[in-house]
Amino acid sequence: MITAPWPALLTPSLEATLLRAIAAEQSAAGIQRRLAFHNTRVILGALLAAGFDIHQVAALLGVQTASVRARAERNGLLPVVSAPHLTGLAESVLAALPTHAPWGAVPGPTYLAGDVIALLHAGDRTP
Repeated sequence: MITAPWPALLTPSLEATLLRAIAAEQSAAGIQRRLAFHNTRVILGALLAAGFDIHQVAALLGVQTASVRARAERNGLLPVVSAPHLTGLAESVLAALPTHAPWGAVPGPTYLAGDVIALLHAGDRTP
């Protein structure tokens, strides 16, 4: 978790991940659309839980902060099958994260969305 007296700013990888999640929502249909909306909710929740600036997130999405808060699902699970596409990370990099059992409508093994966000943030901070 980011610990600072002010909100942390999104890094390029985090912005790209959020934009990919939104694009997946817009292009998905049927059951895949439901999963795409779930993925966006848990990514938003993980960003907020990690202390990233809600105003920057809202501006990136073109919505108000209340919309971001309403959609965010904290402590959410991100399906392993969705993670490479959304993050741009190789499956071998993501494999370092612990996996968890499926939950509800989330198919197959999952990652904690917060773990994925932390991995992306650490990667952006590494020179």
